[in-house]
Amino acid sequence: MNDIIDVIMDIRKQKRELMYYGKKCLEDMKIFFSGYMYDEQKNHKMKIEFLPDLQKFVLEYYDLNDNEKIWQSWDNIISFFNSTDEMAVEEFYIILDLYLKSTN
Repeated sequence: MNDIIDVIMDIRKQKRELMYYGKKCLEDMKIFFSGYMYDEQKNHKMKIEFLPDLQKFVLEYYDLNDNEKIWQSWDNIISFFNSTDEMAVEEFYIILDLYLKSTN
């Protein structure tokens, strides 16, 4: 899991979302992550879960964890609560920082 976090943090630090994702939006970011994880699994012959429990963490962050009718993925939830794609990406980074602190 640390490899993908390193990649995310490097892209974030260098502000290279457009270069890697095509545009600064969570949907394209998630597609990039999925491709990266697929390649890692294929090359290392092991199942890798992308940020275990991130879905649960996002539900708790937005106080939605008790809502049985929420079926959206973490990226759709974050996008829903932000008015632009760019704001959703920045919110993702904030949530990611909190998530990483909670898992250490």
